[in-house]
Amino acid sequence: MSVDASRATRLTKVFNNACKGQKLSGLAYVHFLQAICVQPSPATCLNAIVTSPNGITTFKNAICSDISPVFCNGLGAEVLAYFSSPDLTAIAGGDFLRRVCEAVVDPPVFWDSFITAFKNGNLQVKAQRTFATFLLRLLEILLPDAVASYRELARDPDIITPLLNSPEADIHDVAARIKAIADPFDIGFSAARTQDGPGGRHDNDKVDFRRIAIVPTIQEIRCKKMPFLRASDELEDPVTKKTRLLDYLDSQFRLLREDMLYEVREELNTHLNQKRMNSCAIDFLALDDVRYEPRSRDPRRYPWAICLSSIVDFPQLARVHNDYHARKRWLDDKKNRNFIKHQSSVLLKVDDELLTLANIHRDVDYLALNPPVIILQIQGAANISRALLRLKLAKRISIVPVFLPLFAYEPVLKAIQHTSHIPLEEELLNWSPSDPPSLVDNGTESLVDALLRNPTRDLRTILDIPISVRLDKSQVDSLILGLTQKVSLIQGPPGTGKSFIGALLAKSLYDFSSGKILVVCYTNHALDQFLEDLMKIGIPSSEMVRLGSKSTPATEPLLLRNQGYSYRRSPDEWDTINFYKERIADCDYDLEHASSQFMNTTSSLEGLLDCIELHDERFYGAFRIPERVDDMRVIGVNNKAVDSEYLIRRWDQGKDAGVFRNEPNVVETADVWRMSVPARQNKLKSWRERALQEQIHKITDMVEKYNMYVRALDSMFAAGRHEPLLHARIIGCTTTAAAMYREALCDAGPEVLLVEEAGEILESHVLTALSPKTKQLILIGDHKQLRPKVNNYLLTVEKGEGYDLNRSLFERLILKGYPHEALSQQHRMRPEISSLVRNLMYPDLVDAPSTSSRPDLRGFQSNIVFVHHEHPEGELKDLQPEQLGLDVGRKSSKINHHEVEMVLKILRYIDQQGYRRDEVVILTPYLGQLRALQTALKDTNDPVLADLDNADMIKAGLISSVVGGTSKAPIRLGQSFTCYLDNYQGEESDIVIACLTRSNDRNDIGFMFAEERLNVLLSRARNALIMIGNSNTFQNARKGKEAWKNLFDSLKAKGHFYDGVPIQCERHPSHKKILRAPEEFDQHSPNGGCLKLWCAGTIRLFCEVRGLTISSAERGYGADTNARLHATTLSTIRRCHARRFHLGNARKVML
Repeated sequence: MSVDASRATRLTKVFNNACKGQKLSGLAYVHFLQAICVQPSPATCLNAIVTSPNGITTFKNAICSDISPVFCNGLGAEVLAYFSSPDLTAIAGGDFLRRVCEAVVDPPVFWDSFITAFKNGNLQVKAQRTFATFLLRLLEILLPDAVASYRELARDPDIITPLLNSPEADIHDVAARIKAIADPFDIGFSAARTQDGPGGRHDNDKVDFRRIAIVPTIQEIRCKKMPFLRASDELEDPVTKKTRLLDYLDSQFRLLREDMLYEVREELNTHLNQKRMNSCAIDFLALDDVRYEPRSRDPRRYPWAICLSSIVDFPQLARVHNDYHARKRWLDDKKNRNFIKHQSSVLLKVDDELLTLANIHRDVDYLALNPPVIILQIQGAANISRALLRLKLAKRISIVPVFLPLFAYEPVLKAIQHTSHIPLEEELLNWSPSDPPSLVDNGTESLVDALLRNPTRDLRTILDIPISVRLDKSQVDSLILGLTQKVSLIQGPPGTGKSFIGALLAKSLYDFSSGKILVVCYTNHALDQFLEDLMKIGIPSSEMVRLGSKSTPATEPLLLRNQGYSYRRSPDEWDTINFYKERIADCDYDLEHASSQFMNTTSSLEGLLDCIELHDERFYGAFRIPERVDDMRVIGVNNKAVDSEYLIRRWDQGKDAGVFRNEPNVVETADVWRMSVPARQNKLKSWRERALQEQIHKITDMVEKYNMYVRALDSMFAAGRHEPLLHARIIGCTTTAAAMYREALCDAGPEVLLVEEAGEILESHVLTALSPKTKQLILIGDHKQLRPKVNNYLLTVEKGEGYDLNRSLFERLILKGYPHEALSQQHRMRPEISSLVRNLMYPDLVDAPSTSSRPDLRGFQSNIVFVHHEHPEGELKDLQPEQLGLDVGRKSSKINHHEVEMVLKILRYIDQQGYRRDEVVILTPYLGQLRALQTALKDTNDPVLADLDNADMIKAGLISSVVGGTSKAPIRLGQSFTCYLDNYQGEESDIVIACLTRSNDRNDIGFMFAEERLNVLLSRARNALIMIGNSNTFQNARKGKEAWKNLFDSLKAKGHFYDGVPIQCERHPSHKKILRAPEEFDQHSPNGGCLKLWCAGTIRLFCEVRGLTISSAERGYGADTNARLHATTLSTIRRCHARRFHLGNARKVML
C-alpha cells in the first residue's frame, strides 16, 4: 500500500493505540488493517500484534469486519499478502505467524467469504495469488491436528483445479506445492514396492511425515512390518515431477529415520534379554510428580518432565553420606558426572513392560535427596499420554540406561520436517542433461575474466594472498566452475588438493563479493583444517565464526562462545520475551493445578461410577442403587446402610448383587453379573484408565503449549548469543551443527554453501544446511572414495534394493550427468604408491614433480610392503555392562592377534630407525582390532585416538566414556575403512601401517569388498605403505575379489609382496631378512639394525640419546642377547648421556 508520509504516521498511531488496548469499531478497523500494510517491517509488525495485550483480538475483529468481494480483492487480500514473507516463519519458530493465521480462519468469517469468492471466480489475479499463498501457508505452519480440514479444502476440485490451471506461472507453482502437501501419496510411488503406502503399521506410522514423532515408540520398534520407503529412482520418474519436492523431503526423512531406527532396534534387542536388562536397571521407583520445578532459583525454563523418586537410596550415594551437601559435592565432582548422566537415554519400564524412551535431566538438587529423585523428559504426546496412564496405575517402575544415537539424527530430522522450500530446487531435483547449468551472479566476473585470459598467472597478483600460487589446468577449470555455476561439483582424487581449491574459492568469494559463506564439513578435524587454511590464505580470523564446542588452538578464537559482542535487545524483543515468560507462567500455573489433581486422583469406585455413567450406560444401570419412594434406607451386611458404591463394590469383589439381586435393573443386566472375576477386573481396569484419560489429555495439551513457549523463549535468548553470525563473512560448522543451529543460520542468511568432502556426507545433511537465502552451492569431494556412513545395510547402494541412502548428493548429481570438473594432479603419494591408485580408480591421475623425490623407507627393502600370513581372525565378543551410569556397549567386532603382534614389532622397528612417532599411522577396518592395538601399545605408547574413532569405540562398548577421554601419547590409531565410521578419509601420513584383519577359510571379507575402501586404504600414505593380511582370503572373496586380485598381481610383479616383513640394515644394506613371526624381530634385529658390532652399538646409542637409561634401553629393545656388544661402546654412550642428538649426529660420535 502506497501512502504519503503524514498518512502513514497517522495510521501507525492508530495501530499502536489499538495494540495497547484502544477499542475500535467501524471505519477504525479499516484504518487498523491499512496501518498494518504500511508498516516498514513485517517482522516488527507481527511481533507487535502477537505480543501486545489486545493485538490478536483486534486483528481478528478487523479481518472479520468486512466480507464483501471488494474487500476480498482489496484490503483483505493485501493484509494476507503482507504476512506472506518466508522470513516470518523463522520468528519464534513460526509460532507468531501461526497465531496470526489462526486469527484469520478462526472464526472463519472472512476466510469462508474468501473461499466463496475464489470458487465463484470473483477474485482478481492478485487476490488469487494471495489466496493460494495463504492456503499453502496454512498447510505448512498450522499444527498437525489443525491442518486436516485445510488439507481437505486443498483437495477440493473447485479449489485445486483452477489453481493448477492458472496461466500465471507463480500461481501454478504454488498450487503444485499445495497439491503435494494435501495429497502427497496419490502418485509417485509403486504400491508393490512400498507396501501399499504409508500409515497404519503402528502407532507412529503416519501418512504425513511431518506428524511422525522423531523419538520412536516401543510399538514401532517392535513392529516387524516393512516400513514405507521410496526407491531413489521413483524421484527421477517424470510422472512424479508435480509432487517431487514433497516426495523428496518425505523420502529423505523416512530413509534417515529408518537408519536411526536400525541402531535403536539393535540396542533395544540386547535389552530385551531379561538378564541383561535387570543387570543395569534402576529399580524400585515411584511416580513423585508429573511436573518438574527446579529446587534452586534457576531463571532458565526447561522442557516439561516428570519426577520419579527412588524407594531406596542408590548404593553409590549411600556410601557417601547422609548429608545432603556432601551428596551434592559427590554428584558435582567431574569424575562422577557419568552417574545418572545428563541427557542420556533410558527405557521406562512399568510392571515388566517396556513403555517408552526418555531422557535423563540431571538435576543434582533432586538426586542428592534421600531417597533420590530422577527427572525424566518424555517426548511426543502419544508417549506422554501412555506413560502417565501406566505410571499412575503402576505397581513397579524402573528405568534402563541405553546408548542411543538420537542426538546425531534428531536435529537433521526436525529440520527436514520444518522444510517446505529448497533453494536451488530446479538444479537439485529437476535438472536434466538437456538443461545447461544455471549461472550465478556473485560479483566475481572480473576474477573469472582474468583467469580465462591468463590461466597460468600468479594468483597473488589478483587475489590478496600471502603466497605465490600458480594453478594447473584442472585447478583453473575447477576454480572457474566454482565461481560461475549456481551448483558446482569439483571432484578431487586423493592428494589432488581439494581443500586447497576450496580455500581459494572461499578467498575469491570473500574478496570479490559481499555475501556470507557457510563452510560445512563432516568432521570437526576437517573443519578445523579448512578454517586454518582460510586464515593462512589471508582471510582475517575476525571475519570468521566457528560453531560447535571443539577446536584446535588455532581455531579456538573463532568459536562462537569466544566472540566478543555487545548485543542490545530492542524494546520489541523485550516485549516478546516478556510475552513468552507470561505464557510460560500461565501454562505452568495450569500444569501445577492439573498435576496436583492428577496425583491426588484415587481409583475410588465413586469416581468410576461417574465415568461409567458417561461411557457405559448398561453397566451403569447394573450398578445403580434403586430409588425408594418411602424414604427408607436399605440395610446391607453388618446392619450398615448401603451407599452408592454398594453394587459396584460387590461386583468388584466377584459377588452377586446382594440385597438388590431381585431388583429389575439387576435382573435386566444378568449378563453383567455373570461375568467371571478376571473379566470384571479387566473391565474395571479399562474404566480406571478411561477415567484418567480426560485428565491426561488436558495435561498433554498443556505440556505441548508449555514446551512450545519454552522453545520460543530459548530461541529469543539464543538470538543474542548468535548475534556474531550476523556480522561474520565466513561461518564454519559440521553437518550436525548446521542442523542444530539451523534457525540462527537462516537468520544469518549465508548466500553460499561450500561443502568439503561432499562425497562422504549424506544428502539429507546437505539439504538441512541450505538456508532460504542460499543462491550458490559448491560441492567438493570424490564419489570414488568412501560413501556416507549408514548403519542399515538394507538401505545402501551396495545392497541393491534401490533406496541408496548412502549415495551422496555429490555422487547422485555426477551420475546424473551434471557438469563438473575433476582435479588431475596429485601431490601426496610417491609415484610407486600412486600407481596402485591409478590402476584401481583414476587412469588420468598424474604425479606432481615433487612426489618423485620422496625419501625411501629406512630399514626396509621396499617402500611398499604387503606381508602375507594365514593366521585366522577372531572375534571380540560383547563386553559386560559397565557400572551403573556408564555407557553400555553391545557390539562385537573382528580381531587378528597375529597382526596385532606383528604391527607392534613393526612399529618398534620403525621407531628404531629414527622416525618420529607422529609420522606413522596405523589403520584398521575393525573397532575390535583398533581396541586390541590400543591395549597392546598402552604399555609403552598410550595411543591418541581420533575423535570419531574414540566415539565409535565408546558406542561399541569397547571403552567407557571416562577412559575414552584420557589419552596423551603420540602414536596415532585411525580407521580409514571401517564399517562404523570410515574416519580417516581426507587424512594422510608419511608412513601407513594397515591391518586388513580378515583371515578365514570362508573367504569372507565383509564390507571390504568395496573398491572405495580399498581406494582410501591405498591413498593415505605419502612415503611408505605397509600392509599385513591374508591375501588368499581377499583375492578369493565371494564379492569384490577382482580389485584385490589385481592389487596383489601388481604388488607381486613389482616385488612388493612378501610372506614376512622385509627388513634390511641401514648401515649394512647387504644384510637382509624376512621376518615371519614377532619373535624373529628380537632374534635378528633387536636394536633396529643387524647383529654386527658397530651397527648394534649405533642403534644402542640412539636409544640412549632418546632419553633412555642403559638398563631401560636393554629392557625396552630386547638387547640382553647382545649385552657384550655394549661394553665396547660404553664410553661413547656415556659421553652422549642426557644429550638429545639426532641419529646422524649420534653416528658421527660413534664413528
